Amino acid sequence: MNSVVYLIETAKCSVNAQNEQHLEKILSSSKKNLDYESKTKAASTALHGACFNGHLIIVKYLVENGANYFIKNQALETPLMNIGSHEDIKQYFRNYLLLGYSKTMSGLPDKAVSDEPIQIVDCVWEYKPFNDPQWYSFSSEESDVLQKSLIIEPDQQFKHEIRLTVRKGIYNVSMVQFLRSGKNICENNLAWVRCRGSSILNFDCYSLWQIMFLKHPQAKSNSVSSLKIFNIPTVDDSTFEIELHSWYNCDANTNERFDFAMNYRQKVVALSLDFISDKSLTFNLQAFSFSNNKETITGFIRWIPKLISNNEEDRSKLKTIDNFSAMTNLNPIPLTKKYLQQIATATDINLTKDDELLEDRNGDDATSLGFSNDLDDDDDTSLTNSDEVN
Repeated sequence: MNSVVYLIETAKCSVNAQNEQHLEKILSSSKKNLDYESKTKAASTALHGACFNGHLIIVKYLVENGANYFIKNQALETPLMNIGSHEDIKQYFRNYLLLGYSKTMSGLPDKAVSDEPIQIVDCVWEYKPFNDPQWYSFSSEESDVLQKSLIIEPDQQFKHEIRLTVRKGIYNVSMVQFLRSGKNICENNLAWVRCRGSSILNFDCYSLWQIMFLKHPQAKSNSVSSLKIFNIPTVDDSTFEIELHSWYNCDANTNERFDFAMNYRQKVVALSLDFISDKSLTFNLQAFSFSNNKETITGFIRWIPKLISNNEEDRSKLKTIDNFSAMTNLNPIPLTKKYLQQIATATDINLTKDDELLEDRNGDDATSLGFSNDLDDDDDTSLTNSDEVN
């Protein structure tokens, strides 16, 4: 154990450094028809070895220091596949990893969420009335409608708002703001909506994270539920007061941390939020809740879909849209991995065309310069006289 700590903390070795592997495999862009012997030690990491040999303490240390448990060795094995019969390590990862929301995996996952080849329905749709501190599950029928509304087929338009018919009446649900309202928009009918689960896994959709405080020692004394969305300051602001029961947009760094944790199926993540708490807060990505150690700060989290403009003039670029701004003439759609790949491909094609066009233009310029050198005598004289005047 001391050797591992020394290598990581003192020698500054990468926690995901891999053993030597076959050079041809490293250099080849194709995985087919490669003539090399597949060895389990080749390209294995320290976590592969710790899992294989049953060293739980080392496994915990490596994972806590950023070891990738989905990285593959030359035999295409992840560290989780190397656990074998070591039940204590299996149990550690069962507690550490998200194994599902609406259904639970029987074994341990073998890949990150972003590497899943297909979309998988594994989430729980919930709503929270404005004046109620609890979240309630939608019925299976309602959840199915909500689920389908966020999966946009190529020939479909994104519906900003959908209707849910229930025994109590008809509700409208904004799929942009994740907000439920009744026929008469009043506080009693309003409820926030969230989807506990991965936006990428379920919808191929990028997300924006928000947090809501239920308790905070420095909260505004007369806090009430509000439709207004707030931002946590990124610089010291003496006028900043925390509003309870209202959503706060997470900054880019916090968004990235949540996305990373969800992608690697982490059940719990500790984050420090400046101007909110002197100590880190513990976020439970299974329950979508958070608290500090003393539970004097508690609250909820959720994600909403990241939106972009789908107008004709914006389709060759990414124009992001504020979910809580006016949507007039913006034609918003969720930003998906597929859409982002299409933009990237189109950009590469356009860059190639631009390069070709630039070469053509350079050629034209060279020809033009050639003609400009073929001046008649009068022009030559004029240029000479001009030079003499200067």
